[in-house]
Order: sequence, then C-alpha cells, then structure tokens
Amino acid sequence: FWALGFHQGSLQYNKTADLIDTVEGYLKNGYMFDTIWTDIMYMFNYIDFTVDPIRFSEAKAYIVATLQHGNRHVVSILNSGISLFPTDKGLDLYKLGNEKDVFIKSTKFPLEKDGNLIAIVRPGLTAFVDFFADKAFDFWSQGLDA
Repeated sequence: FWALGFHQGSLQYNKTADLIDTVEGYLKNGYMFDTIWTDIMYMFNYIDFTVDPIRFSEAKAYIVATLQHGNRHVVSILNSGISLFPTDKGLDLYKLGNEKDVFIKSTKFPLEKDGNLIAIVRPGLTAFVDFFADKAFDFWSQGLDA
C-alpha cells in the first residue's frame, strides 16, 4: 500500500479470467484494492498497442463494468521496443516510427535496418523509441490511439 493506493501486478495474468479471479479474490476477502497491472501477456504476439483478441477478448468489458465503476484502475505495461512486424490490425508501427525518425540509431550497423538499433526481444526484431526525438510523443500517441 502506498500514496496511490494498493496495486497488484503479476506476470501470471495470461487471460481475462486470471485478472477477474485476482480482482474478485481481493474484493471477496475485503482487501483494499485500487489498481491491477497487466504485463505484456495481454498483447497480441507481444506487440505494443495491441490486445490479444482470444485470451483477452472480455477484458475491456470487465474493466468498464467492474473496475471503472468501482473506482478502480488498470495499468497496462508497454515496452519501449517497437516490433518490426505489423500489428494484428495491420498497423505498421515500425514504418510509422521510421517516417517520424523516432528510433535510436545504431553506431555499429548504421547501414542496416534504416540505421536503427535493432535487437531481438519480445516480440522478435525490435526498434527502440528515442523519447527525446522531436516526434516521439506524436508517434507514441498514435500508437495509443490505434
């Protein structure tokens, strides 16, 4: 418990039912509970700004019906790494970020992958946002609105 309330988070929330079981357990037992954090398991193929349409298909309805109406909150973790692959809805965030020149540049391989620093992390080949870049805020906002 801290100044912003009691927060609960886990890497073990692999589907909406896991979130529901945790929240309902806290509420049923009368524990103070304000916010639940979801790690990257909620994403589709671990791609930022997506939600897995199968494992988390009921998450939005539950969040609105139960958590928000109970004045509780959800924090969904996002990674700073952007996949080189399009989202499940066809949005190519890598292309968009490249056009806005928001990725950290590679000094070791400046002629590969548009000069961007690329690493292999979830979700695979990934570029990293330079949050000091002029258009980084606009890029990140577009992802959140997607």
